[in-house]
Amino acid sequence: MAIAKTSQGSPEGFATVKYSADMSHHLMGTAEIAERLGVSRQRVHQIETSDPTFPKPVAELSAGKVWESADVERWIAGRHRPKASGSP
Repeated sequence: MAIAKTSQGSPEGFATVKYSADMSHHLMGTAEIAERLGVSRQRVHQIETSDPTFPKPVAELSAGKVWESADVERWIAGRHRPKASGSP
């Protein structure tokens, strides 16, 4: 991925991001994470600020923070492991 600051074709102060053809990014916002977890958007914010293992956002837009879906799914998988048989 290459990020280049440009004044042609982009509003001032915005960057143009070029991805190679084989790069695919799937992003999630707070609402999508909340839906995936079955919690409120407010709860996602609480988790983000209190759980040091929660992934860092890849960007913060005017609409809010965004995360790579793969990072969030890895966090969910690591956090919600089934209890071992015989555990109370």
